[in-house]
Amino acid sequence: MTALHEALVKFRGRDINLQIAAGSAESQTCLYEIPGTGLSTLDTEIAERHQSTGFAVVERSIHVQTLDAVLQAHPCDAIHFLKIDVEGWEHDVLRGIDFTRHRPWIVLVEATEPNSEIPSFGAWEPMLLSKRYRFAYFDGLNRFYVAEEHANLVSTFSRPVNSGDHFIRWPELAAKRELRRVHWGQRSQSASSQEADLHVSALTEWATSADRHGRALEHERDALRTGLAAERQARESERHDAKEQIEALTEWATSAEVYGKSLVQRVAELESELKLQLQARETERAEAQKHVDALTEWATSADAYGKSLVEVRTHLESLLASEREASIAALARSREELEAAAARAALSERRVQAIGAVRDRVEAAREIDRADWQKERASLQAAIDELDRRLKRLTQHWAVRAFVGQNHLSNISGLKHK
Repeated sequence: MTALHEALVKFRGRDINLQIAAGSAESQTCLYEIPGTGLSTLDTEIAERHQSTGFAVVERSIHVQTLDAVLQAHPCDAIHFLKIDVEGWEHDVLRGIDFTRHRPWIVLVEATEPNSEIPSFGAWEPMLLSKRYRFAYFDGLNRFYVAEEHANLVSTFSRPVNSGDHFIRWPELAAKRELRRVHWGQRSQSASSQEADLHVSALTEWATSADRHGRALEHERDALRTGLAAERQARESERHDAKEQIEALTEWATSAEVYGKSLVQRVAELESELKLQLQARETERAEAQKHVDALTEWATSADAYGKSLVEVRTHLESLLASEREASIAALARSREELEAAAARAALSERRVQAIGAVRDRVEAAREIDRADWQKERASLQAAIDELDRRLKRLTQHWAVRAFVGQNHLSNISGLKHK
């Protein structure tokens, strides 16, 4: 817009001010200028919407460049702040900058449709997010994005514009300045009343345009109120449905709580029964240990008895050795009997080893289950009974052998006496 560009050149002479539009490619396009407002746009649909509400629209051909071309012609080391407020043309502007080469720290983009609170950022925000920019703040009109390499700036958006900032809206400030200037001119230069009238006329025209704009805003406000009322009614219906669902869930939660308490009580009962079973098992294990200890003691006694049998055999062998020197003839006659006695002694030794093996099995039986131990005890008892029978026979044999030995010695003594 020519008037605004001339104002920028006048008041911001150190800036680089370009009277062009930004877009996705270099071209010529139509600017729909709406004088006295900030609603001028490149979007035909938006211009027709404003025109239908009573705004005057002036069409003018302008030059379009990409932001990449602008930054190539006017390079800079860093871009701290990029503001895009183009009345519906945001997507084309963002397509015209390569965010891999140029990384503005903060990007502000108007995010609602003109003169409304309807969001319009769905078409271009995914593209900006894909360029490694993070959404930071929405002030009701604009959305702020921060480059990921400057993510520390996001925290500065935690406190929005508020009454503590003591801000003044620009239209109010501009009107106050204009009125102050007019009043000062009236007091200092009475001859310039005609010029003041012109200013008043301009202000009146501006007020008329503002009034027209206000009526358009009121019309849109009424439409929004109607939409909000319908939405509020829908929300009330949804809230009623949600309330019924909550009541149903509450009832279900109550029944679930009752069921949970019954489960806890059942678990406590099962735990008590398990403790009683464990105590009974411990008692049975203690009794089994007593039986094992008794068997171990018995096996120890059997081992001692076997050792005594070995000592008896040793004594008999020494006795027979002494007899061999005195009575070779008698030993020759009784050789067969001695060999039989040696065979029986070897059998006794093997039986003693068998008794040791039985003791080892008794020791191993301590680690097995009580049922298996009972079976082993039955088998062991049978083996012990058999061993008792064999030991009794062996004792009888040794008694007979001692008796024979005494008779033999008596015979030898008789022969020597003769």
